[in-house]
Amino acid sequence: VLADEQAELRLLDALAQFLIGYSRVRPLVVVLHDFDQADTQTVALVEYLCRNLSLIESARALSRRTNNALRPLRLQVLISYRPPESGSEPTPQVQALEALLETQVVGGLVLQPLDKAQVTELVESMLGKGTSNEELAERIFQETKGNPYFTVEVMRSLVETGALSRREGTWRLDLSGGVKIPATMQEVILERTRRVAADERWPLEILAVLGRPAPVHELSSTHPERAGELVSHLASLERRRVLFSERRAGDQLHYDFFHEVARRAVYDAIDPAQRIALHEACGDHLER
Repeated sequence: VLADEQAELRLLDALAQFLIGYSRVRPLVVVLHDFDQADTQTVALVEYLCRNLSLIESARALSRRTNNALRPLRLQVLISYRPPESGSEPTPQVQALEALLETQVVGGLVLQPLDKAQVTELVESMLGKGTSNEELAERIFQETKGNPYFTVEVMRSLVETGALSRREGTWRLDLSGGVKIPATMQEVILERTRRVAADERWPLEILAVLGRPAPVHELSSTHPERAGELVSHLASLERRRVLFSERRAGDQLHYDFFHEVARRAVYDAIDPAQRIALHEACGDHLER
């Protein structure tokens, strides 16, 4: 057990020193989403990194007093997390973050939900100037509670299903055909991915299993017989704002989900047997 703990400590130290060393050469921003669901190793790394940064900051303060300033770090770690609901206990991950807020190297910023006027403005920005619909915005606000991402996804979902359409110059919401406004973020994303045609779904499932952005050649490696159609599928998914692309090392386009919630929704919806097969296929590719 002691050997395992020492090995874990060495790994934490190596990772922390790598981030600190890299930031002395060039600016570095590390983004960690949904920290309230982070594993214990990620929490331990953040705690260890903060302890190191606190020591470095103390040393820098001392060096300034002795006119022997140390080389500055250009490292920023951005952590997003969902606070506990009113009356519920914070998770161990959130408790760890709250403890770190007491240190000199950590600061907190509370992102409040949009108010009704801001949701109205967001809805108008999506539908077009001069198309403000107070009743629609009020309904969307009541359902999404001002969550910006949820609001945007609900709007897109309603347009895709035809529940929200423009008639006689006015956008109208019609739920008479059995269409419902999704009640949760997970539900709205699942509904949007369910509407993706079956022959376009497989790139989403591969991305969900990989758990990270991937270039075209990686996505096609699990279905080489369908490589020719992959680019058009990715373009279609990107136009519909299901995926986005960005250029990375080697000037290659890498594709990924717009939000981690979407990745989890797609992953959870994969048939268990199919999920195992995809894991095996992705593992075979990574080993080559």
